Amino acid sequence: MGLLLASFLTRAVAQTETLQVWGHDFEMTADGSTVTRLTVSERDVVDYTGFSLTILVPKGIHIAQVRSGREYVNDISLNVDRATTTHSIACNMPTEDMVKVISSSTENLDYYPDDIDGNPVDEIFTIGFTADPTMVNGEYEVKIVECKFAFAAGGASKPQEPVVMKMTVTGGVDGRQIDCTVGAAGVGTLILPFAAELPKDMQAYRCTGVDGTRVLTQAVDEIPANVPLLITALPGTYQFTGVPEGSERSYTDGMLTGVMEETVITSGYVLQQQDAVAFYPVTAGKSITVPAYKCYLNYTGEQQAMRLDDVLTGLKGVTTSEDSSTLYDLQGRRTRTATAPGVYIQNNRKIVKSKK
Repeated sequence: MGLLLASFLTRAVAQTETLQVWGHDFEMTADGSTVTRLTVSERDVVDYTGFSLTILVPKGIHIAQVRSGREYVNDISLNVDRATTTHSIACNMPTEDMVKVISSSTENLDYYPDDIDGNPVDEIFTIGFTADPTMVNGEYEVKIVECKFAFAAGGASKPQEPVVMKMTVTGGVDGRQIDCTVGAAGVGTLILPFAAELPKDMQAYRCTGVDGTRVLTQAVDEIPANVPLLITALPGTYQFTGVPEGSERSYTDGMLTGVMEETVITSGYVLQQQDAVAFYPVTAGKSITVPAYKCYLNYTGEQQAMRLDDVLTGLKGVTTSEDSSTLYDLQGRRTRTATAPGVYIQNNRKIVKSKK
């Protein structure tokens, strides 16, 4: 495997009264083999024997593998000047966007704060990463969280503040395409990992709160990155393309939570068409799967339904230049004629085709 050293740009730092931890912005080549090494450093005011931390990475990032004898192991190593012979370090990825790192001493010895000549050493360890060729080119966030240091006398430091670094990916694909299908009701939810313009036939709303059984909304004139929205639109499939910003699995704004991947929820309200188009509660003891790039109402009231009065009124503002005879099926697909039995939408009106 090739080796691409990290490009050190802006330094991100987290500090408490006793310890200071940082990483650097770095670049990745998305070819599945080029290795980029991330260096994590710390300036200690107190001595410590070990530490643990979590690195949050975007999907498509993997721990590089290096040969050790006849086997391949995760590419992570302690700084040789700071660690004693009793110190070891290990890492793994319990999920595809999370790297767990832990280091300790079998004899409970402190890390050295300097090298053999007495010069201060900040580096703690380095870890090698590779990026899948399918990753989208652009900038991503990498975070160091849940960082704690263990002391020889027992106990541990309080968790360090999160450290945020910028990772720039090149050599991958340009942009991600996300399809949003609006069904016959003309109402839906949407969250995108990048900013986008509103299509001509779509309106979007933030959910700012609730009033009794009514959802309160505020119209927006564009689709911000990582902001969950209610939308109204003509039935159909709308395509959005962009470079993702951020790496979280979900984002919350007001009363809505949007998910970037299929997510199972056991509480809250989901948008459905039952007696009417509204948010209906998840039944106690059951769960509902929210599809990727969709949203749910993070509300735990006792209402049987949360109405969308303002949003449904906004449907009147959705216009189209297409011929009013255009038909849509319940999946939002255009069709010339209502050939098969079922429900169709024409000029914002429901048409039912019965069986003969």
